[in-house]
Amino acid sequence: MSCFAWLGGGGGQLGLPMPKKFTYFALKTPIGLPSQFALEVSGLKYEGRSVTMDKWPTVKPTTPNGQLPFAEMPDGMVLCESGAIGRTIAGASGLLGKGKDYMVSEMLLGITSDFNKKAMDIAPTVFTVEKFDA
Repeated sequence: MSCFAWLGGGGGQLGLPMPKKFTYFALKTPIGLPSQFALEVSGLKYEGRSVTMDKWPTVKPTTPNGQLPFAEMPDGMVLCESGAIGRTIAGASGLLGKGKDYMVSEMLLGITSDFNKKAMDIAPTVFTVEKFDA
């Protein structure tokens, strides 16, 4: 059980199942961390898989859309796209919020996503460093 379990909403919302496995790069990024944090906060069981850069060329063709993250669901479905995964985890663990709290959280997610897109355009990452001058 997670040390953050006391934050959990206690029970799923919208009939969403918890992913049984979450796969992402062995990196701390604004793409993977929200889902990883939600998994820990949920206090529910899951398997985490970190992909190192040297393994990525082998893993990439096995992903649903050629990208990470992806989540394997209990029924065998593979869910891709970080926002969908994060909200599924939040729903499965009762962390979506209700009413105004839900609306505000969705607004903040949108703002954060817009900010991340802009930041990625101006800041080099391990994937884009070649496109930037030193």
